[in-house]
Formats: sequence, C-alpha cells, structure tokens
Amino acid sequence: MVKQVTSTVGRFVTADTDYAYVATISGVDIVDLATESNYAYAYLTDGATTTAVAGTTVYIGTTASGVYTLDLTTLVSGNNTGSLSHVFYVGSATPIMSDDVNCIATYANKMLVSTASGVDFFKNGVRVGNYHFPFGSSACAVSTREVAYSVDGLGCDVCYNLPGFNQKTPDWRLTSGTSSVVFPETINSIYITKDTSDAGYDTLYMATASGVCVVGLDEPGNETASSFVTHSDSNVTAVVADTNYI
Repeated sequence: MVKQVTSTVGRFVTADTDYAYVATISGVDIVDLATESNYAYAYLTDGATTTAVAGTTVYIGTTASGVYTLDLTTLVSGNNTGSLSHVFYVGSATPIMSDDVNCIATYANKMLVSTASGVDFFKNGVRVGNYHFPFGSSACAVSTREVAYSVDGLGCDVCYNLPGFNQKTPDWRLTSGTSSVVFPETINSIYITKDTSDAGYDTLYMATASGVCVVGLDEPGNETASSFVTHSDSNVTAVVADTNYI
C-alpha cells in the first residue's frame, strides 16, 4: 500500500483519529489510518517541516514560506495542492518573525509557531505576542495550563499564560544549571501530558541531544527536573508520552 506520495523522506508526523499527517521534503501526505494507505497529498515548493491539527484545520510549516493550512472539510482524495492556503508568513496580514518554521503546536484556540527567529504566540488566529531569540526556537508545545518552547542554545522556557507583547520574560526557564539534572541545551522536541506530575499538575518531556528530560510542572515556582532518561542513541529527535509510557 502506498503511504507517501510527495516523497519517501519524511520529516515529521502527527495524527488524529482518522489520519496521519506526514511532513515530507516535498509537501504533506495524509494517510488513512484505517486502510494504512495514502488518501490525500499536497505539494509545497519548499517542502514541509512540521504539521499540527486543530479541529478541521491542518497547519503545515515550511523551510522558507511560513505556514500553510488545509481545510479537512473540503479535503478530497488525491492531489490537494490547489486547496492550500498561505496564512502566516513574514509579509502576511498576521506576520510571523521568520518563514523558516521548525514546529507548530496547537491546543483549543491557542497556537505556537517556533521559527529560526524565535516563537510566535497566537490566540483565535491572531498573533498576541512573540519572543525573538538569536538562535531561534526548534520545538514547542501547548496545553491547558502552560506553553513551552525551546530557546536554542539556552534551554526551555515555560509560561503559565499565553504571553502577550508586553511580557518580556518567561515564568520559568529550564537550563542545565537550574537543577541537578544535567541536559544539553539542544532540544529537538517537547511534549506535555496533563495532570501527570507527582503533585497532580502537568509533566514536560524534552527530547535532547543526549536523551529525554522529564520535568514536573508543579505549582508555579516549584518546578522540578525530576529525571533524565538516557538512550542508546544519544540524539533523541522526538518524544511523545501518556500516563504510562514515554
């Protein structure tokens, strides 16, 4: 069964109950999970770096053109390139800081976009804030209580409310010097699970160049980097988790 049409070189995948959305070097493939075959696809000149799903909208990040969307309510079998909408880029009505997009994270009406210049924060489709970082941001995650994003070369920031333009510092920054848990500041992927820390708050997982760092996002001000999970392959590129497994 054919699963990828645009390219066999995948970069990122996310999924909902019906489809897997595969970012490839030539576009995006949408795989039917029931049949394990390609249902739809769309080509992008710059290829796709990441995908995220919010309701009936698929967000697609690129290396040089910002963010595109596909509307799942009008998705057809086969080629959907003509249905792509170019929504967020440096020169758009709602701009982002860079067209080189590394990660997109969505939850309810909130969205984060990590780029080569930093991270942009959106609420209800409107940009409400952004942070510029000299080396950009490679990864981000969002949940009910907090948003988290990598600050390349420094570590991971956590904000307990969606930051606005007037908030210039995060609520908490985790670096290798903030606890006894030592990890490299190269963060490849971030994931948050709800209500799973020892105190009943959320848990943050970071895939890094040397393993996975697990952080209990307990009551603000009492965050703890509780463990670091090494891996036989030192460079962990992605992490997902639930209440039992990483």
